[in-house]
Amino acid sequence: MSSDPTMTFPATHAPPGSQPPPPPPPAGRPVERRPSRDSLVVAIWSLLLAVVAFAPLLASRGVALRGDMVFVPRQPLKGAWLGLDGWVAGAVPADFLVALGTVVAPGDLLQKVALVVIVVLAGTGAGALLSDLSVVARLAAATFYIWNPFVYERLLVGDWTFLVGYACLPWIAWAARRVTTGSIGEVAPVVVFLAIAGWTSPVGGVLGLVLAVLVLARRNGRAALVVLLAGIVVNLPWIIPGLFRPGGPTGSAESVEAFAVNAETPLGVIGSALTLGGVWDSAAYVPGRDNIVVALVALLLTLAALAGTALAARRWDAGTVGAIAVLAVIGLVIALLGGLEATRSLIESLADDVPGGAVLADGHVWLAPLALLLAVGFGALAGLVATEVGERAGGGLVALIGLVAVAIPIALLPSLALGLGGELDDARYPGDWWTARQVLEERDAAGVLVLPFTAEREYEWNDQRWSVDAARNYFPGDFVTEDQRVVNGVTVPGTDPRAEAIRESLEGNPDDFLATLADNGIDHVLIERNVAGPGAPNVELGERVHRGGQLVVFALPDDVTAADVDLDAPPSLLVIVADVLAALVALGAVAAWVALGRTRRTEVV
Repeated sequence: MSSDPTMTFPATHAPPGSQPPPPPPPAGRPVERRPSRDSLVVAIWSLLLAVVAFAPLLASRGVALRGDMVFVPRQPLKGAWLGLDGWVAGAVPADFLVALGTVVAPGDLLQKVALVVIVVLAGTGAGALLSDLSVVARLAAATFYIWNPFVYERLLVGDWTFLVGYACLPWIAWAARRVTTGSIGEVAPVVVFLAIAGWTSPVGGVLGLVLAVLVLARRNGRAALVVLLAGIVVNLPWIIPGLFRPGGPTGSAESVEAFAVNAETPLGVIGSALTLGGVWDSAAYVPGRDNIVVALVALLLTLAALAGTALAARRWDAGTVGAIAVLAVIGLVIALLGGLEATRSLIESLADDVPGGAVLADGHVWLAPLALLLAVGFGALAGLVATEVGERAGGGLVALIGLVAVAIPIALLPSLALGLGGELDDARYPGDWWTARQVLEERDAAGVLVLPFTAEREYEWNDQRWSVDAARNYFPGDFVTEDQRVVNGVTVPGTDPRAEAIRESLEGNPDDFLATLADNGIDHVLIERNVAGPGAPNVELGERVHRGGQLVVFALPDDVTAADVDLDAPPSLLVIVADVLAALVALGAVAAWVALGRTRRTEVV
């Protein structure tokens, strides 16, 4: 398995009176160890990095409201969170899990736990992958995988759900690498991490499943098939709603153009992608990467890490490194095909015409496997240098090399510290929001329109940081908001036919506005004050049932009756069956993993 000299067994005769050395392990089978002190060091270091990254948020009782990351004090349970309303299945069933979580703990605490767990899970996973190497290698890999432009930019666009899948990737590779016989107990950890990744992000579920199959394909074909089938099942909670949502499971050419990888650095699209940057939102770029010197240093770090992957393949596990490399190349090609104008039409056609093509829209997320490959390579390179120096100069220099290795990624990205330079600071929902929620609950509102009719918000109580509208998560009931977004000058079409009808009504005859609301099941209008965007036309909206400093709520006039709207939603029974089946497979995998731990000594890293 590994040619690392620390992992070999001596062939010389044992000293008199001592026990003979243990026989070498079977070829290709990872050596089983007890939890090591090195693992604890990596875990503590990862936790420390999480505290440094989110310190301002962790020290408060507010929420970080940024981009698509919306946490509310108590998120109501809705069928929409399971994909029962026909909406895009991008946050299914993650929003349902969050809603369940806020039954136990306030949303702000849940957010803090989620962000810290993401960082710790990512760091310990990257370290576990290199458990056969030195602690310097493990710490370097953990730091690189946590502290890089990819993580920074995904956090700033609020994509915390995908980062859960990102954090699971090294653990999926770790669990798949340990499979030898292909028994249910051995593949169970792989399925557990696949469920976590898939339940938080469709792309995370896809990447995790492909990585698991690639790692297992050369080790155990039967295990690869079992994981493939189980992985599809645990991803059914988003697959089924995605198949039945309006427009089918495909995406749109406009999405590919809007969310393409950008030339964030002077090195262009290719250089930006190779250094793990170039997210679609220019406001989320890492400060300083437009400097050519900084960009070149980042590129040199990438090249050094790539060179380290060859060392990892030779000294650690060529099969696992090869599997990660294959997925990294696939992801990089997808990102670049969408990011380069000359080839973008290819990804656009796939997104438009191929089932599941919607997962190709955001090219930047596909750089996640490259981040894992670079982390493994960087860790292996740091470990080799530390070993070579240690053999010649002793442990003091080894510690120094370890400090330098973990300092390099941090030094290149200081803005990730302290709440991403203050961008992930705390905000508190005004009390007016809770009062409006109680009013809507008492009135049993059937359908609520949110104005201004824009998909994004810059709330004054959130220091004008941009985010999606939080009303849909905060308030109970069926909320209609603008789902058409303008990104980088490109209009990304929405999927809610009610939003389309209301959009057209706002641009048409004001006298038809109330009738349009009623025809689309709307009986209340919630207006968010001090927010820019298209407001209500100059018509009488009805009785004002709430007026506060931030929100105003109107009930439509008595002579306007909201109709029952039959949305193009997936069959409820089919969705529920898929959810139950996925949950049973995931829980069965957990039980099998626990049972395996009781019957044999396992390596817990």
